[in-house]
Amino acid sequence: MNVLVVTPWCDDLELENVKGTPENAYFYEALLQRNAQVEVVCPGKGINLVRTGTKMDILLDLYNNNHISNIIKKKKTEADVFISITGLGAPGLAALSEIYNVPFVNKYLGVVTFLKESGFLKNAKYNAFIKSVRLNPSGIIMTDDGTGGDRAVRQLGYNGKFLFLKNGYSNELLSIERQASDRLRLGFAATLNRLKGFDLFLAIFESLMEQSNIVFHVAGGGTMEHKALQYSKEFPDKFIYHGYLMQKDMPDFYKNVDVFFSLNRYANGTIPVVEAQAAGMPVIAFNLLDTKRFIKDKETGFLVEPFRMDSILFLVRNFKIHQAVEMGQSARQFVLDNFLDFKARSRMEMEFIEDIIG
Repeated sequence: MNVLVVTPWCDDLELENVKGTPENAYFYEALLQRNAQVEVVCPGKGINLVRTGTKMDILLDLYNNNHISNIIKKKKTEADVFISITGLGAPGLAALSEIYNVPFVNKYLGVVTFLKESGFLKNAKYNAFIKSVRLNPSGIIMTDDGTGGDRAVRQLGYNGKFLFLKNGYSNELLSIERQASDRLRLGFAATLNRLKGFDLFLAIFESLMEQSNIVFHVAGGGTMEHKALQYSKEFPDKFIYHGYLMQKDMPDFYKNVDVFFSLNRYANGTIPVVEAQAAGMPVIAFNLLDTKRFIKDKETGFLVEPFRMDSILFLVRNFKIHQAVEMGQSARQFVLDNFLDFKARSRMEMEFIEDIIG
């Protein structure tokens, strides 16, 4: 199988190098395990990628749809399928699809419904999603993150082949054993900005910093990283900032957290929410959109009325470490019963694509 992929990310091509979501890295692994010849068009300079025993060519191009379209239109390809990640380069791939009679697949990572109404993300991104769906690809793969991506696709009138999969988790998290502590450890791992609710997590810290039995752990980078650095210096025993962690380092982070927080200002069906539960800890999150399908209220965590900080503070003040352990066991079983690990997810994606190729 020969595959041409256009993606906005060059840094998630190998699991060892993933800085954000590992979903695409597992997807590439599934391709290569089937002896696929993969050609990737992605933006980025200075990327040095070597895959032993495989052929993966990286074209370093600007993040510009028109520029990418011009490049891929000129390509003499022997691809059996064209794949666009997040719709990038979709117009050019759709044109190639007609010229070569090769199927074209769009792969999205969720959040599309939220983009339409968000004050945090530009509507231009949602408009690009609309355009890429209306190109009528041979198939669409979409990650379910609780934002109603399936509804968005169908509302646009797409009736083609569609695979909708919840966010997954790394299988190794199921065997994590929590490091013992006499303090309740609260964790946050996401982009450090208002969209992800990092300002709200800081507000929780500011309200509870005087309680000696609670410590805060944070991982991530973003526009509010300076606040994490500031608090870690001012309160080194209370606020532990781990920096921007590679995906391979996340298991060690989860080992040192008892209760995980997801405070997105949209749905909270994110990878860290699934991973935290797989690692055996309850999650506290706002009950927005379809979040309730990702956290079982009062069993695997707590769903709080959106932005009710008083409710969150009440929960934390009354939370006991033994309660976190008991709920964590339920959380791990909930993940086993309702979610796929990334390898299983990728196999389903590959079967979907192979079915489209025929």
